[in-house]
Amino acid sequence: MENELKKCLMCKNPLCAKCPAKTDVRRVIELVRAGKIAEAGEVMFDNNPLSAITGSVCPNHLFCKGGCVKGIDFGVIEREVSGRYLEDPTPSPTAPPLPTKGNILIVGSGPAGLALSFHLAKAGYKVEVWEKEEKLGGMLRYGIPDFRLDKSLIDKVVGVIERHGVEFKTGKTVDLKNLPSGFDKIVLAIGAGVSRRLEIEGSELAVYALEFLKKPTRAKNVVVIGAGNVAIDCALTAVELGAKTVNLCYRKDEAAMKAYPEELAYARSKGVVFNYFMVPKKITKEGVLFENGEFKPADKVVVAIGQGAVDLDDCVNIGCTQNGLIQAEGFKTNVEGVYALGDAVTGTSTIIQVVAQAKELAELLIK
Repeated sequence: MENELKKCLMCKNPLCAKCPAKTDVRRVIELVRAGKIAEAGEVMFDNNPLSAITGSVCPNHLFCKGGCVKGIDFGVIEREVSGRYLEDPTPSPTAPPLPTKGNILIVGSGPAGLALSFHLAKAGYKVEVWEKEEKLGGMLRYGIPDFRLDKSLIDKVVGVIERHGVEFKTGKTVDLKNLPSGFDKIVLAIGAGVSRRLEIEGSELAVYALEFLKKPTRAKNVVVIGAGNVAIDCALTAVELGAKTVNLCYRKDEAAMKAYPEELAYARSKGVVFNYFMVPKKITKEGVLFENGEFKPADKVVVAIGQGAVDLDDCVNIGCTQNGLIQAEGFKTNVEGVYALGDAVTGTSTIIQVVAQAKELAELLIK
């Protein structure tokens, strides 16, 4: 951290302000240099309650680091300062403030739900967060491999948010056809957790990306079909589990891949083999046959071709796109009093972009 702090020129008009969540990088560095680490941590948490997490997994080469004239890796600073703050958050209320405004239900405890719940609770709302899984965190917990993110950070973030009065309930499934009553507003922050299916012969023999990341299992030879960062995570997870060969197959060329170039380079360094212009035709118990006639042997085939938010059969009342995303204009769905944000609306994006959306929606609801 010290090396990164020394690089900062304290620009009057810092280009690192490219952060979607408007993290005040200059102010944070100023406080840390002055030895006010706890205050710096509080500044970051108040702006972005997931700062310890984004410090670990944010693509800052696109944002703060990408805009900095010195190329400062702010993630290093953010990670350490926010980590310390979570160990001893200040202030540490002994009792949550009494809510004085409306009663809001947030469905989903991923980055959108966590960030929004914090901002609304601080503004005086009674907030409940419902999560269908047994543990909180949504895609943070179940969609990011352990080697990328220390999952204990999620629990620490939740702990601080709970101190501000947010009530979390796990194992709570919401039926979009019949939304719960008794709330002034409902916010759908359900993420994009429905894998898009591969409609070819033998597709039932494949495992889909989110299922694989949630419960990774070992295999000797793995084929991953896809081109995004999720596909890369699946390939690297297979490597971590000791796969002998990992082939990532994509129907176009590398220039068309959605995964970040840095991720592609890292995957190559770990032994992942990239195969282009490979359109799958048939999956068998022995591997994958492609339309060009090539066959890739595999005892596990992982399909990572994108995600939606909902099954189309559930889109009876809530407007949805053909890709299974929720339609929302200015966060408002077609149902009065029901809002949606994050990957459920946009498709997969970065955590920091979702945090920025949560801030924006909080400001809209607080008005």
